Amino acid sequence: PRRAPVARPPSHRARAIASMPRERMRRRRPFARASSRFVACVALALACWSSRCESTSAKDADAAARALRDELSTLRHALQEAKEASTALGKAVHGAERALKRMGGLVKTPGVAATDETRCDAGGPTKDDEMSFDGDSKRVASSSMPVSGELTLEEIRRAAEEHVRAALAGESKRSKTFSDAFDRVSAARVSTKVTAVHVLPFRNGKARKARYYATGDEFGRIVVRRTETGDAECEVQTNTTASVRSMTAYLLALNTTVLVTGHDDGTVAFTKIEQEVVENVGPDADAFPTDYTLRASSLAAMTVREANAKYRVKLRELGKTSRASSSSSGALEHVEESFPVEALGMYRIMGKRYVTAADTDGRVVVFLPSLGNFANVHGVFSAGSKVFAFRPYNKAVVALTRRGVAYADINAFTTKSYACDGLMRYDIASATFDPRMSSRLTGITTEGHVISGFVALDGPRTGCVIYSGAETHESRVSVTTIAALRGYVVVAMSAGLEILNITNTKIAKRVLHSRNRWQLADEGVTPTTAGEYAPVIASDGESQIVISHPDEGAVFVYESAMYVAAPASLLGENPWFQPLAVMIALGVGIWSYRRQKMSFTPEARSSSHNETMEALRKLGYGQDMARARALVSGETRPGYEPWTPATIRKEVEAARLNGDL
Repeated sequence: PRRAPVARPPSHRARAIASMPRERMRRRRPFARASSRFVACVALALACWSSRCESTSAKDADAAARALRDELSTLRHALQEAKEASTALGKAVHGAERALKRMGGLVKTPGVAATDETRCDAGGPTKDDEMSFDGDSKRVASSSMPVSGELTLEEIRRAAEEHVRAALAGESKRSKTFSDAFDRVSAARVSTKVTAVHVLPFRNGKARKARYYATGDEFGRIVVRRTETGDAECEVQTNTTASVRSMTAYLLALNTTVLVTGHDDGTVAFTKIEQEVVENVGPDADAFPTDYTLRASSLAAMTVREANAKYRVKLRELGKTSRASSSSSGALEHVEESFPVEALGMYRIMGKRYVTAADTDGRVVVFLPSLGNFANVHGVFSAGSKVFAFRPYNKAVVALTRRGVAYADINAFTTKSYACDGLMRYDIASATFDPRMSSRLTGITTEGHVISGFVALDGPRTGCVIYSGAETHESRVSVTTIAALRGYVVVAMSAGLEILNITNTKIAKRVLHSRNRWQLADEGVTPTTAGEYAPVIASDGESQIVISHPDEGAVFVYESAMYVAAPASLLGENPWFQPLAVMIALGVGIWSYRRQKMSFTPEARSSSHNETMEALRKLGYGQDMARARALVSGETRPGYEPWTPATIRKEVEAARLNGDL
């Protein structure tokens, strides 16, 4: 049970207040009220002061943060300006280095007069410079020559200042020299005369750059080198000692490549190059834990004459007669002389890989390589004239010849010839197909004209058309090889190279021309010959190109630095025209649909309905239903049953079952 509360006696203060008179209490209330008001005012003042201090401190914090942000922004701008200044300084240093290299090429030997040909805007070298190599690193080294009497130091200084100003102003966007258009990747020294080069299909890294390239010399020897350094990885002697004239390759497996070479004696040789992944134990093992080694071995070889004889035996065993040499298909009779193999091609048709080899007389051998027999002859045919290039195609073998286009069916092995419109006026010296558009070709005529054309094989308009440029150059008369890059074509001719732009142009346009001595001078090399030779070139079809100077014993690998524009779209380059064209096409489609819908009127429906009824009545359909109704209802109605869509559908089905429709 809860205890009852204990009554406590009142306190002394309570008794005093209770005994205080009422008037005195009334006199004391105003003072209490005033003191409470004073306390409230003080408390309010303290609250306002604290809030004002808080707002002041918040404002101060905001101001400090704003000042910090401004300081960070200023620092960021300063860092950006420093970065831009560093980039500009790097460009200036790079331009100065190139200018010094060009100035080294401008310096001549004493007593030799400088001609107008050597004293050019591109900074070409003289004719009596010397070339030296560093044997340990196998890199090309430069050697300086004394200053001549005609070319003063003041002229060299002015030329250097112009190049430095151009580098600082950013005027290197347009390629004026070979060193502006291409960046050197590696250089190598060779002891024999290189006659053919090819970029192998091994790829490296995410950028899928070529890892190796192969060179063939005048003795039939193949040397495989690394693209990044130019070091020789392996070498092999083919089954012939004749000079290598042409090369191509394909991947047999992930780490195995088959290299096909054509030689001067008409031999087609097959060489296997295997890549093996090994553990790197060198000083750079932490950065590159794995390395690659190569092994090369000769597989098979066969001449065009032997392939022709072998194919004749194959035809006789099949019970077929070989055709005469004037025919455009079948085996060739009386093949006694061997011609150099200049054109090689690769095809993938119906899941099988084919290798084509053409000699200068127009004979084409088609090989069907297998693991047991790489030189397996599938067929031989005559293209009618010299073959310049094989067009990539997935249905047949297509060859560009002097007369037109030769089309060879692999299965039936029948050939067709298509004449090219506009080709009869020109004589092709060399040609190649565009890697981005296999139907487009670019070539050079013997008179120095640049030609472009299209070979269409699918669709109703099958054929070939050739266009020619108006300008000609005497240097193009001695064209030897054409290599296609992405958007450009590199033409090798006597004493130099020429770069043609094939992007968004009907006819390839000339970008720049570089002589052999100018190119070597850009690399800081002084040549030992007059430079009147044709360089040997090959590309990977994208951006890398291999250039060999056979008379100088130097091989360079370059990466293209030229701008490649996107192909022209179907609707034009104006971005505003594309949505407008889509809206126009959509409007035309809606208008066409509405017009067709309006043309199909009820009158047209009734006319088609009546035509169907008349056709069924002529065939004798429709009377059975009227007779059945008469039997059921007991009424005889002359004529036919009233036609409805359902009855018409049934009668049409009956007519189809009876064979009347």
